[in-house]
Amino acid sequence: KQARIGEDLQNLGLEVSVKSYFTSIKSNEDTLSLTKKNAEIQKKLYEQGKEKNRLGLLSKYNLNQLEIAAKQAQDNVALLEASMEQLYIKLNDLMGEKADARFEYVYDVTYTPYKLSLPMEQYLNAALKKDLTIQLKELALDSAKFTKNYVGESNTDSNTQEYNYDTAKRNLKTAKTDKEMAIRNAYLQLQQMETQITSAQSSLTKAQADYRAAQINLRAGNVTKTAVEQAEMGVVSAQNSLNQLIYNYDMLVFTFENPSLLGNTAQAQ
Repeated sequence: KQARIGEDLQNLGLEVSVKSYFTSIKSNEDTLSLTKKNAEIQKKLYEQGKEKNRLGLLSKYNLNQLEIAAKQAQDNVALLEASMEQLYIKLNDLMGEKADARFEYVYDVTYTPYKLSLPMEQYLNAALKKDLTIQLKELALDSAKFTKNYVGESNTDSNTQEYNYDTAKRNLKTAKTDKEMAIRNAYLQLQQMETQITSAQSSLTKAQADYRAAQINLRAGNVTKTAVEQAEMGVVSAQNSLNQLIYNYDMLVFTFENPSLLGNTAQAQ
């Protein structure tokens, strides 16, 4: 039974690793799109700045600042692409694929606030029963109890057997206490992230309204096309921020629903 639980833990660890890399890739893909768009805008602002400087409308210092911003934006694209390349390689390794293989990753996550299926205390009891790390502690206690009661009777080192049994009991009690705390904390994190997501949704709505206003002002001749592109960038940025939160929320829900992954006992085995 211990071997089966160990195998289940290993498989769960592999699953969460793949999901984590997959989530990171999708998150970085969104960020890369945003970063590239920002680089395009910074390059355009620099080109416009050169013309303004030629006409005497922009100082050399301010032009240099635009040039630095444009170069930094391009460097950010390159750095993010390099980071993503490493993520692709690591995920391929986990999946048993060639390092240079590339796939289209579809990650259609929809956000719905998480609802407990049971009252918290009942949920905790159910979670502890299915938690693989707790099951291992229970097996260790059963083994120590058997050794104390049956093997220890014919063994002169009965004090050691008693000590091992008491230690196994304490370890199980501590593991359950720590796990309960980890589950409560994870649920609190879910609730906190829900508040953050609501705020991000509001920010996106505002950015979309600003973009529509910029389009109207462009048609009226009140703003430049670059101003509209910057407003559009605001929408992309707000959407990206919301996406990042939703990706993290989805990952946290997965962890919460698999309590073996929560707390120090998940790494102690």
